[in-house]
Order: sequence, then C-alpha cells, then structure tokens
Amino acid sequence: MKKKKRSGFLRRVWYFIWEDDSVLSWLVNIVLAFILIRFVFYPLVGLVMGTSFPIVAVISSSMTHVNGDNWINNTAYCPSACTQEKWYSQKNISYADFENFGFRTGFNKGDIIFVKGSDPYNIKIGDVIIFTADKSYPIIHRVVNKFEK
Repeated sequence: MKKKKRSGFLRRVWYFIWEDDSVLSWLVNIVLAFILIRFVFYPLVGLVMGTSFPIVAVISSSMTHVNGDNWINNTAYCPSACTQEKWYSQKNISYADFENFGFRTGFNKGDIIFVKGSDPYNIKIGDVIIFTADKSYPIIHRVVNKFEK
C-alpha cells in the first residue's frame, strides 16, 4: 500500500513539474533548471575540461577584429593612437603570426567560449587564456608576452 501511495505521489510531482501549465509549475521548472545547471552540469563540465571556468561569455569588445582581415590597421593605443600592426610589432608579433594563433580572427562581445584547462608552463605567445585579476569575473585575452616571476 505504501508503495502505491509513493508511486502516486511521484506521478503527481512529475506531472506538476513537466506537464502542468500553471505559473507555479513554470517557476519550479526554472528553479530546477538553475540548480541542475549551476550545481551539477557546470561542475561536471569543469571537471571534464580541467578548469573552474569551463564556459565563459565574452563581455568586452577588446578582441573584436573590426574590418575583417584588415583589422590589423585598426586603432590601438601604444601609448598614443597607433595601428594594431604597430602595437603587435612592438611585442615582436607579426600579422603572419596570427595564421597560427587560435581565434586568429578574434571574437565578439556576447560570444560563448568553451574552455579547456592547460598547464600554465605550456602557454605560448598567441594563446588565448582566461584568468582572474582584481575582478569578480574572468578576463579573456591573448598572450602577447611571457615573463618569469
């Protein structure tokens, strides 16, 4: 008898969550989705990818390559206005080097990036990295210089 009561209760809960069209059912769905994504899906993806930031959203336009393949002539600041080409050449990076870089065409504000963890010692000039600084959010940028602490 107890098993039938439990089974009936579970069926009602299942129906309420997945088939009921009430506002309360809709809210429960949203809360459940948030809990599953935040505390199950995201940590599992992080574990598989080897990073605490497995999925990040781009929130700035700093790596947007405006003007397509001609982006190298866009304005940069080095310490006064100059071209991107001049800015990169000051760091011994040429336009041709970008052919071998990941995200060679940049990315846009709003893009979602899936991230794989990496040993910091294996990072090379041109790699795109995600790091935390004195911000409450991760920063996504291209490595243009390496130095030892």
